[in-house]
Amino acid sequence: MNAYKKIPDQALESIRKEVKMDMIATTITEHIFNQGEIKGEIKGKIKGKIELLENLFIEKVLTRKQFEKAVAPLRQQLKELME
Repeated sequence: MNAYKKIPDQALESIRKEVKMDMIATTITEHIFNQGEIKGEIKGKIKGKIELLENLFIEKVLTRKQFEKAVAPLRQQLKELME
């Protein structure tokens, strides 16, 4: 059964945009799964950015100061996601 069937499509779309809800979960389990999947994607993107910066540093495109300045906020975001 679709829990959102009684809500008009236009209202549902408006709510989804307002709360930045890409997926609609019909059960708590599905919601938790979707949140974990989104969190995993974000962690992967952050790790990719860190790896890119590390490669730029290794290739001497970035100085140590530039590298540390760029990577520090990414590491903080990653740490917060891991908590």
